[in-house]
Amino acid sequence: MFTFFLIDRRILFRGVCYCGLLTLLLALTYVLSIGPAYAYLINHFGTVSEQTSDRILSFYSPIYYPCNGSKPFYNQLNSYITFWRKLM
Repeated sequence: MFTFFLIDRRILFRGVCYCGLLTLLLALTYVLSIGPAYAYLINHFGTVSEQTSDRILSFYSPIYYPCNGSKPFYNQLNSYITFWRKLM
């Protein structure tokens, strides 16, 4: 009975670790995906509908607006978007 309790704790610990790792990877992917998304919108201006453009801009607004208020962060974000514009 005691070994069963240890196995359950190990499985629970692994599950918590995997969920935490998955959450970190999803957050990192969200932050890094702003460059390609904004670069696509800028490079294909006029081909993307206004409604789609508004949805994409509102999806990334939690990253963009705080960076817009801080000059060093804005410069980094702008250079990252420019990097993706040149790549596309």
